[in-house]
Amino acid sequence: PFRQSNPDSIFRVRTGKDFTLLGVYENKDNSRTTIQLPREKHVYETGVGYLGKQKTIPANFSCAVPLKVYAVFDKKQNAPAVKAPAAVKAGDDIVFQYNNLPQGRTIVIRAYAPDGKELTGRTVVTSTDKAREYRFGIPYNAPKGKYKFTIMDHITGLSAVKTVTVQ
Repeated sequence: PFRQSNPDSIFRVRTGKDFTLLGVYENKDNSRTTIQLPREKHVYETGVGYLGKQKTIPANFSCAVPLKVYAVFDKKQNAPAVKAPAAVKAGDDIVFQYNNLPQGRTIVIRAYAPDGKELTGRTVVTSTDKAREYRFGIPYNAPKGKYKFTIMDHITGLSAVKTVTVQ
């Protein structure tokens, strides 16, 4: 039921728990394809966000971005509704809860220090298959201040931002 218009592109379909993943690869500059869906669906570019309710997905490629992955759903999805404490002490854990997300979702948590720089070594990738919360440890010697966290449902690209003060 899914097809795409460019015979040179590699096109794959995978089924998730309540969604279908569509991956298309074309390693040429200025190349494009259009993915045809069997009917209108809610379309999300993974890691990017909501594209709309549509029956076709136009995809543009370049050598820099040769792969596009889309998730299609029958129902519009919600962004993570995240609960977290307003403040913690250095050495404590920040518990992020995202109970509104179903099983089978990949969660990406990015942390930003009080100076605004991303803590790239602290990026977390986890799944809602085992739990709908994550304990993010804060070192005892962490600089005090306001930390920003982005919690993204990678399948939909929808995210929430939380600020937690480390005392």
